[in-house]
Amino acid sequence: MGTSPHHRFTRGDTSRNAPPPMRVLDRAGARALDQAAIQQLGMPGILLMEHAAQSVRLAATHMLRQNGLRRVVVVCGPGNNGGDGYAVARLLAIDGIETHLVALSPPGKGTDAAINADIWSRSGHPIGGPGTLRNHLERPALLVDALFGTGLDRPIEGAAATLVELLNDAHSPILAVDIPSGLDADTGLPLGPCIQAAATVTFVAPKPAMLRMEAARYIGEYTVGDIGTPPQLLETHGQLASPPGGSDHPPNTPPPPPDRRGP
Repeated sequence: MGTSPHHRFTRGDTSRNAPPPMRVLDRAGARALDQAAIQQLGMPGILLMEHAAQSVRLAATHMLRQNGLRRVVVVCGPGNNGGDGYAVARLLAIDGIETHLVALSPPGKGTDAAINADIWSRSGHPIGGPGTLRNHLERPALLVDALFGTGLDRPIEGAAATLVELLNDAHSPILAVDIPSGLDADTGLPLGPCIQAAATVTFVAPKPAMLRMEAARYIGEYTVGDIGTPPQLLETHGQLASPPGGSDHPPNTPPPPPDRRGP
């Protein structure tokens, strides 16, 4: 994207003209934009994943400070959303933050997510199974939801539903990656069990769900993160929508940059 990594959309003012339309990415548009970046522009998917993780890293650092926390627990699914989570965990660990990772199931072999999982393991970090999450929640931590992304179109069941329940019951702040797991990105309605995030970092543009006030309890405050794609892809694959007005759900103020390290 040619715009800044994080955007702020202000609250509407009914005493003035309505705010101009903004571009959103629905489920199909987000998938098409990723495919165009990879196939038309030759951007490797793992590069997009790394940019996405950098955006989440920034928000996580801000939330750790804001909540006085020193630990992070990242919960990953088997797809690209989980791949973002593996990359986020690595970056936070590099920053010296105590970071734990729990995986619902291994990523598919040869995928970008599998590459990031392998890097995490080769760096000497364990990957806990679903049964380890309860132990990690015994101490205060920032929880990162990287289970499922915008492509989810059916209710979460089984072990994944148990993870969602544990995260919601932990009474710790949750940062969702792209969209809270279990929330329909197009309608803003939960498909079944759904993460209730304190904040969400979505990528490239807001999703239609983020313009619906009823989705606020799941999304929390949100920022838009950069994945390195040029603005013309959003122009092609995004849809114009009216931003929420009045007291509806605006994005969060951009978090400050992390401390510089080194000389």
